[in-house]
Amino acid sequence: EIKRTKGRKPFVANAHERPPHVPNFNYNVSHEGDYIILASEPVCIVGVDVAAPGQSRRNESFSLDQIFSSFKDQFTDAEWTNIRCFGDERGQEDAFRRNWSCKEAFTKARGDGIGFNLQRCEFIIEETEEALPFTHQARVHVDGKELEDWAFYLQPLGDHWVTVARGPPSDVVDAYGEFTKTLRKVAFSKQAWEQEIRAGQPGFA
Repeated sequence: EIKRTKGRKPFVANAHERPPHVPNFNYNVSHEGDYIILASEPVCIVGVDVAAPGQSRRNESFSLDQIFSSFKDQFTDAEWTNIRCFGDERGQEDAFRRNWSCKEAFTKARGDGIGFNLQRCEFIIEETEEALPFTHQARVHVDGKELEDWAFYLQPLGDHWVTVARGPPSDVVDAYGEFTKTLRKVAFSKQAWEQEIRAGQPGFA
């Protein structure tokens, strides 16, 4: 049976039928532009987001300045500086979509969705060659404090950007308590959690 949290995170409710090697099985779905993306996790909570270029989202004329104006309150000053440091319009749009995809994936993993004030979270996104096909990794600060037990992996998919967010079960936001009841393993040693959160990811094709 599929249910949703108050923040609209879907989950499988019949946890009593779950195999022991997937104690916290959960999944997330995103669709935009040319792709439908699904990510699942056996232990970490997971959120996923795909961000399409402006021309793929609608048939009307695309204006990067208009998009930036519409989203001005959703990013911190530091994030806007990082987005605008790319000189050409294509580079700025890519940076914008990477940042937006991180924010969406983060709140979808937590389960609170649009109920979360996005200016509370600030992402630092860096290129990497250690997690291909993911080309970027990110760190997040919430209310000025880095959340070291979260991991974010970003991958280009055609001209779209995909972010997978993975975090600890203890960070779930679940007003009704039904999703939380399906999580069978919520306590980890620091070493055990590092192994889980840094485990390799297959990416998307």
